[in-house]
Amino acid sequence: MRIEDSEIADIFTPTGDMCAHIFRPAALAKYLGNLIFSEIFQLASFIRRTAAMVAGHSLSVACQSVTCQEIYHAQEAPSTAFA
Repeated sequence: MRIEDSEIADIFTPTGDMCAHIFRPAALAKYLGNLIFSEIFQLASFIRRTAAMVAGHSLSVACQSVTCQEIYHAQEAPSTAFA
């Protein structure tokens, strides 16, 4: 199945918007969704492959992205690098 993997979305949370990278089937329709939370790895190659595989099975997937590292947006400023 063809997928889209270049979409960035802001997800509303009670503590402010959180940026996520979206993988989804290319055909426009409503799909069930998954969240892949990889903690320190963000959008490493194996996380991208996993998200693409899941999206290829007709599911939308949201992951934290290296282009918008706000997974800890409630505690840290955007793009904060951890030691």
